[in-house]
Amino acid sequence: MTLSRIFRRTPSLRTRVAFATAIGAAIVVTIVGTIVWIGITNDRLERLDRRLDEAAGFAVPFVPRGLDQIPPSPNDQNVVITVRRGDQVRSNSPVVLPKLGADYATTDVDGVRYRVRTVEIPYAAEPTTLAVGATYDDTIADTNNLHRRVLVICVFAVGAAGLLGWLLAAFAVRPFRRLAQQTRQIEAGDEAPDVEVGGATEAVEIGEALKGLLERIWKEQDRTKAALASARDFAAVSAHELRTPLTAMRTNLEVLTTLDLPDDQRSEVLGDVIRTQSRIEATLGALERLAQGELSTEADQV
Repeated sequence: MTLSRIFRRTPSLRTRVAFATAIGAAIVVTIVGTIVWIGITNDRLERLDRRLDEAAGFAVPFVPRGLDQIPPSPNDQNVVITVRRGDQVRSNSPVVLPKLGADYATTDVDGVRYRVRTVEIPYAAEPTTLAVGATYDDTIADTNNLHRRVLVICVFAVGAAGLLGWLLAAFAVRPFRRLAQQTRQIEAGDEAPDVEVGGATEAVEIGEALKGLLERIWKEQDRTKAALASARDFAAVSAHELRTPLTAMRTNLEVLTTLDLPDDQRSEVLGDVIRTQSRIEATLGALERLAQGELSTEADQV
């Protein structure tokens, strides 16, 4: 089998079912995977925000005691706490969080990304802000790790769906393979071709249609054979009808060329030749009209 012939061949039904299953699964998996992807991103961010809320809630009661009295969170030692009261700035680590609005925000400090929760604490003399932050890189790494797992699961799901479609398609195409095998085993002239296919409704319909087609072909072949036999009989009769007068004409012409007949006998032989020629001409005319679908006339009966 040449390479061009391989490329010209259309994919099998089994292959198409497998591809369709894989495409359908890919659409569903893409939708579900996108939802899970976004959900993971939001969940990781919400977890980090809850950590910051817990640390801020722990640190707020210590702010009235003084900026130096804020201890680190017992549940989260890596949280950075920065307090601003007027021009005074205090932090529980060398990292000082920038001044931000009272909400959640993401910022860079010395090239490191931080997630910051800022809380405003009003005082009579001057306002105070409490900023609680944690590095965002660990959360991003955790999120990316989960995203990779989602991608692997999605790819595996699409591949498994395609493989499952390929395996299940074998049962779907089995009736069509049986139909093809039975069709190859049909011999010319079978009056009752053995085309019996069960299973899929489509395969049964194709089998019945093929069986009816074969029966019509056999009937047309029988008609063709009968017409050929009739044509042979007609040709034999026509040859007989033409051979007899032609033989008579040949005999008369040989007599005229070999014998020196008297004038009266010569005229009689010539008249017989003319009558024979007229008979042949009438027969040929009748055959011509018969070929054109016309009936013979009384003048053709010689």
